[in-house]
Amino acid sequence: MKLERNELEKLLEALHELDVKAAPHGLYAIREYQAKEGELHPEFKMEWELALAPVLKELKCNPPKFTRPVRENVFGFQRTTPLEELAMVRLSKIKVRKFGNQYRVDPHQDFSQRWKESGIEALMTQTMKHPGNILLFIGFSDETEPFVEEFTKLETTKTFQEKMAEPIRRVWDDPHGRGFKVVVSLWYAKG
Repeated sequence: MKLERNELEKLLEALHELDVKAAPHGLYAIREYQAKEGELHPEFKMEWELALAPVLKELKCNPPKFTRPVRENVFGFQRTTPLEELAMVRLSKIKVRKFGNQYRVDPHQDFSQRWKESGIEALMTQTMKHPGNILLFIGFSDETEPFVEEFTKLETTKTFQEKMAEPIRRVWDDPHGRGFKVVVSLWYAKG
């Protein structure tokens, strides 16, 4: 039995809760949250261990697969056979810097080209091939409607519309007041 849409929405809710709870870092700097001085957690470790894995466990997805990624940004879970995968992509169009005694978006930096460099299209193609697999995007932008152009271009292709379910997406203001929006988008194959 594959995860249902309402169950998948719980993954996004958990990420939002983690963003709020992980003060002052939030999802933007989550690798620093609860890390030793001068060290960073491995990429996606905190999102997986503190938000996604607990929800999947609650949804009766085999917990033994929770400890290590299948690949660097891909985690396995299993509700039924075969093993399903959750791939994550993280992308920031902004840079947060310390100005005086507060952190905020540096208006002189532009990382809008990062989408093309992210490899998200290749991950989407992989996700389309295996119903039950999930592609989770975590993004940061100071745009009014973050990543709307990129999502539209990706989601209006004929292949996407034939093979993928309607995306689940959440957007919220950074809960730590740094002047940007957080967007999480979840894509999964029909089937």
